Amino acid sequence: LQRGVGARLEGLKSLQSRKLELLRALWLQAVELRAAANDAGLASRTAERISNLCAEIAHHTNGSSATRPFADDAAEAISDSPTIERT
Repeated sequence: LQRGVGARLEGLKSLQSRKLELLRALWLQAVELRAAANDAGLASRTAERISNLCAEIAHHTNGSSATRPFADDAAEAISDSPTIERT
């Protein structure tokens, strides 16, 4: 159980780090979009990158098991663990 919890925490840290990277990239693209207001081609490409980043962020936010409560994972790990029959 302890190894499972440790692995789960590492996975959550990794996912959180990736989400932060994506949000930083999104922020930079928003700044670039504002700077490209007078260049329609650059603004269009930047808007496309923003759209792709938003889709990836949504995928990581909605499609991951990290959105499930931790207690559910712990309960699953316990229920799947071998047990000692008691009489």
